[in-house]
Amino acid sequence: MENVKNLIVDHFSKALGIGRSYGSVSADRIRPYILHTVPESLMDLLVGPVSDDEIRKTIFSIGDYRAPGPDGFSAHFFKEAWDIMGPSVCEAIRDFFNHGLLLKQMNSTIISLIPKVQSPRLVSDYRPISCYNVIYKVISKIIANRLKMRLSYLVDKCQTAFVAGRHISDNILLAQELLHKYHLGHGPPRCTLKIDLMKAYDSIHWDFIISVLTIMNFPPKMIN
Repeated sequence: MENVKNLIVDHFSKALGIGRSYGSVSADRIRPYILHTVPESLMDLLVGPVSDDEIRKTIFSIGDYRAPGPDGFSAHFFKEAWDIMGPSVCEAIRDFFNHGLLLKQMNSTIISLIPKVQSPRLVSDYRPISCYNVIYKVISKIIANRLKMRLSYLVDKCQTAFVAGRHISDNILLAQELLHKYHLGHGPPRCTLKIDLMKAYDSIHWDFIISVLTIMNFPPKMIN
């Protein structure tokens, strides 16, 4: 059993980029590829004060029985006990947005392995799912909601997935049109590449992410 545990930890430590470093990338190399930045008019919308109503609406938008975090409390518990716990929950969340600090008890996570296939045999046949405490989920959701309505301006139109109001099917249809009769021999020489980055989102280095956010003019308070 100990060998199995070590094998799993080793596999996902490598896959999630723990301890890996490819050296720093200078801002001058990144800047030419950043076409859109956050305008000053949006600064207050991104880092403005968090109201009790915003916190309450966020908690009540979370599914009642989503997997709880290490503390074992689901969103349903917070909703049922809101009249009692609401003020303390709001105070804790506002404190994070004011000071940028979160107790490690709230920041802890349970990582569960979910099988990707019916009969998993390899470690790679499992997908890691992080189960966070509700307080952490609310903080993340508030930040995501504030970003969501501005992403269409910041993210290039070529990116059709993961942006509200856009559909990945648009790019799928475009790819089909481009490759239609692609195999025929007439026309100039051509080549198509399909790039598949394994664990792409998990392997991006934090220093690079912070550099990009800084160049895009995100408020320092939000980055921190």
